[in-house]
Amino acid sequence: MTDSGKQRALQAVDSLDTIDQTNIVAGLKKGAKVIEDRAHKNPVCGIMLLSDGQDNCNNESNLKDSLRLQIPVHTFGFGADHDSDMLHSIAVGSKGAFSFIEDVGIIQDAFAQCIGGLLSVAVQDVQVHIQSLDPNICLSQLKAGDYSTDLAGDKKTGSVDIGDMYADEERDFLVLVNIPVVADGNSSDHMKLVSVRCAYKNPFTKESVSTEAVEVKLRRPEMVANEDMVVSIEVDRQKNRLQAAEAMRNSRAAAERGDLPRARSILSGCAMQMADTVSMRARDQFTFGLASDLEGVQQRMQTPAMYASSGRAQLCAGMSSHSTQKAVFGCASAAPAFGGASAFGGASAFASACAAPAFGSVFGSASAAPAPAYQTSYMRNMVQQSRESRPNSNFGNPTTHTK
Repeated sequence: MTDSGKQRALQAVDSLDTIDQTNIVAGLKKGAKVIEDRAHKNPVCGIMLLSDGQDNCNNESNLKDSLRLQIPVHTFGFGADHDSDMLHSIAVGSKGAFSFIEDVGIIQDAFAQCIGGLLSVAVQDVQVHIQSLDPNICLSQLKAGDYSTDLAGDKKTGSVDIGDMYADEERDFLVLVNIPVVADGNSSDHMKLVSVRCAYKNPFTKESVSTEAVEVKLRRPEMVANEDMVVSIEVDRQKNRLQAAEAMRNSRAAAERGDLPRARSILSGCAMQMADTVSMRARDQFTFGLASDLEGVQQRMQTPAMYASSGRAQLCAGMSSHSTQKAVFGCASAAPAFGGASAFGGASAFASACAAPAFGSVFGSASAAPAPAYQTSYMRNMVQQSRESRPNSNFGNPTTHTK
């Protein structure tokens, strides 16, 4: 922007007047119009929406209209009086992410993390396609959190609609398949289960790309040794993640009905189930982080006032993060990130959907410290730059962490 352009922008901001209204939908539509009408259209765009109040100008119908935007909207709820339900719905509906900004000191860092992601978009309109490779094998269920899934009527094919992915990101989902019993004398070393392929758009060339299908096979020996009867920690980890997200969703529903004891019970029950899993017994740090998130939310649901001021927002941030594997601010823990390896076992099959290719270094070398869950090196470096720009400032409430 030129000096004269900067001056005009400042004058436009200074000319704004406030009235006693919060019109989230109007602000969102204005942002979408700016993107639509811009003279120079870069290949990647997004909207960052920060609100500290309740929308008092729109009804549910207007909100549904705003959710039809084909632009990722990353929402940030600030303070104790923002409408976390609306902001979370906007983020989920547009394939964005919701962050809870409890302390003013971390607003800049939250924006920096989001910008670090937007500047490293590697692929767009990602879809993962799964197909059965055996006439006797059906896809019984696709578990992909908040991502849209489609399962054909004959249960032979399915797909997951992921949207954009940043460099270094991964998306994991569970594929449950029905595996037939092998008749005596018909066993083989390997049985073909499904094939997995990925389709996406290159954001710079606009070219549509479809990867070669990868076949997933299962060993079917006549006898299985005890040492081979093990549960994949990676599969178990993803099961825990999706169960934690579902528990948060059910807990919020109970809390909105005014039943806080039931809401806390749902979270504690999920944590107890998780405590007996293979990944927890293996002291998996990601699973410990999930348990910490569940405990942190419970602490903010002791009274209706606590739930209204921060519990609801933290639940929404947790659901947004764990249902989509996206880095957000506002969760209770800062668990190290783990990627997904392709692994299948028993009747429950796990597929690592795809891993976005790495960009060249844009922001410098990454920190040696463990990254918060789902946070990429590009996000981490941008947050570090944000903090270095204000070395004498307080980085926010010490109980508020990045997720």
